[in-house]
Amino acid sequence: MRVDGRERLDSWKEIADYLHREVRTAIRWEKKGLPVHRVPGGKRHAVFAYPDELDAWIRGQENPGDAAAQNSSQATPAVHAPLIVSPPLRKSFNSYRFWYILGSSLIVLFAVIAFALYRQTRPGPPERVTFSGHSIQAWDGEGRLSWEYQLTYMLAYVTVSFGDRDGDGRNDLVVVVPAPVGQDTDKSNEVFCFDGQGRVLWRYAPNLTFSSGSRRFDPPWICGSVTLAPRSKPKYVWVAFNQALWWPGCLVRLDLEGRASVRFTNAGWITILNSFENAAGSWVLASGINNEHDQAMLAVIKEDAPESYSPHLEGSSYVLDNHPPQVPHRYFLFPRSELNRATGFPVNNAGLIIVRTDEVEVRTNEADNSQGIYLLSSAFDLEAITRTDTYWDLHRRLEKEGLIKHRVEECPERTAPAIQGWDAEKGWTVIRPNSFPASK
Repeated sequence: MRVDGRERLDSWKEIADYLHREVRTAIRWEKKGLPVHRVPGGKRHAVFAYPDELDAWIRGQENPGDAAAQNSSQATPAVHAPLIVSPPLRKSFNSYRFWYILGSSLIVLFAVIAFALYRQTRPGPPERVTFSGHSIQAWDGEGRLSWEYQLTYMLAYVTVSFGDRDGDGRNDLVVVVPAPVGQDTDKSNEVFCFDGQGRVLWRYAPNLTFSSGSRRFDPPWICGSVTLAPRSKPKYVWVAFNQALWWPGCLVRLDLEGRASVRFTNAGWITILNSFENAAGSWVLASGINNEHDQAMLAVIKEDAPESYSPHLEGSSYVLDNHPPQVPHRYFLFPRSELNRATGFPVNNAGLIIVRTDEVEVRTNEADNSQGIYLLSSAFDLEAITRTDTYWDLHRRLEKEGLIKHRVEECPERTAPAIQGWDAEKGWTVIRPNSFPASK
């Protein structure tokens, strides 16, 4: 309302609204000198104030009466001045802002330090695996436990392979564990696939059955080896399973979801797996024994090829019923060496597959730590055959004992080495290498 030509605010609410503050704030400011008047003889809370006096007080003027008289003589309406925080309030606000910024900065600093310490102490991705009792333990490169998984039975061994199968930048872990010790003798080895945090993505136990005439080959199946392919970006798990008592071996491919399919069957156990890539695609290398020939073997299998079976002679007893008609891309037999025969070993066997950028090296165990070495090109052509130094040392010892009748220099395995390979048109053929490194 207007009294004597001056605008007047007649309640705490009107005063607070004019100041753009709450009523409690206006009452508190009265104690600091806010020019609020009481109605004579009125109730305790009956107050009024003049806007020009409030404006002058807010601006920090020392003589609000002169300003009020000047505004009255000019007979102009009161103009709301912009709210200006008084020096005491400005100082309080600046102090609050300082402590707020300081506190926020300290919180961020402590969070950064805590995260750095956590990163230093947090286990990294698993790089090796151990087993103890009923549990599988995965360890990082610093020897810290990444995760642990408990089984309900005692472990005897594990077969492990690492690889980023799903492309998320973290290594998955494929573990093949044996059947429970001392029980469930018809239970096959089982494949577990863990992610980087130790969570089980899927598990697979083969329940395969093959037949050859009147003979059936049922579980249990035991794992011979495991590998991941393609080598550059694994998307399949390849596991070699062998019948626990008899000769059949098979190669099972498992996709990212754990779906399984048999891709290759062999007339003998498959004991070594590896993978290789060349310009023609991705390949799985499977090595072991061929029981029909009692020799070490190597099968070269295209990743996306149809199911295949090891080649065999007509009338062979090592043939599975209803086996697929296809044979692998390449199939090699590595003949038993004269040292293998002279020392009474019943068969040689594949002991190692080494993959390099432009070649594949296959090693066979012959006798007393002596090995045969076979080098294949990136196109799987036989390039060279050689032997380890321990092979020739044993050869000379057997010469002295009369078990071998010729010297190392005259050994046909040194002067005219050869292996057998399967040709789709010619059948078994003799393959000779391009070169043969001399012995020591």
